[in-house]
Parts: sequence; C-alpha cells; structure tokens
Amino acid sequence: MSAFEQACKLYDGRGFGAWDITQDMLWHAMHGYMLVTPCEFVLARPVALVWGEERITDVSDNRLSENELTLSLDCWHITVAVGDMRELLSHLPYPLPFISFDRRNKFRVYPLSRFL
Repeated sequence: MSAFEQACKLYDGRGFGAWDITQDMLWHAMHGYMLVTPCEFVLARPVALVWGEERITDVSDNRLSENELTLSLDCWHITVAVGDMRELLSHLPYPLPFISFDRRNKFRVYPLSRFL
C-alpha cells in the first residue's frame, strides 16, 4: 500500500473522506508544504506557536491577520504524515525550531532537533 493510500485510510479512520484529504492537499499545496512519494506522504505548514493550538490546527481559513503576518514563524505543523519521520523531515524546505502535530487527539509540540 502506498503512503498516499495509507494517508487516505487515516482520514477514513477519523471519519473524513476523499473530499477532506483532497481539500487538505490543495490547501497545503497553495499555503504550506506537501510531499508525496510512494513511501512518504506529508502535509505541513509553517506556523507561529503563539497562535495557539486552535489557530494552528485549523486550516479552514488561510487568511492571516496583519498581526499574524508580523510574527516569526517558528514551527512546522504536521497535518498528516506517513513514512519514516526522519526522512520526511529531511525534505522540509527550511528548518524551524519546533514541530507540532496532533496524535491521538492530543496537540504536541517538540523541538525539531529531537526528531533529527
């Protein structure tokens, strides 16, 4: 099973479907970062930790306020990832100090160096 097929299963398992993953892929292709290979799939975007969990995890509104635009983006938020995490992170366009993600419905933040 390809990484993309595994990601689709993750979406299905959370009660989301093909429409949701397609929309998230489109959003990340326009405003974040997307990597799709047979063995790896990741949707990520740079964020500022001071935005807080709710704003970081919500991709339904891609417009940033003037205040948000002046903040330093210091974290890669991973929306979904399938594959070897170290390999996935090695493909990020540029380093940021932190990484965040939801796992088992719990928002987590770690120094990126912990994964590299």
